[in-house]
Amino acid sequence: MAALLIVSGTFGLISKLGFALSLSPLSLLFVFIKHEQGHMLPGTKLEFLVESHFVITGIIALLW
Repeated sequence: MAALLIVSGTFGLISKLGFALSLSPLSLLFVFIKHEQGHMLPGTKLEFLVESHFVITGIIALLW
């Protein structure tokens, strides 16, 4: 998803907002990798980090 947003923004298929919105899936990927490596145990903190990406993406789109 992040690659699609970056490529689409580069070729002008979507607005430059695609670059800003690509931060959300990239940071979500980072959270998943850390969870799979065992650095982050299941619980409230992990749920907050996963669910907050939807809110952050909405705020980025609203501010744009």
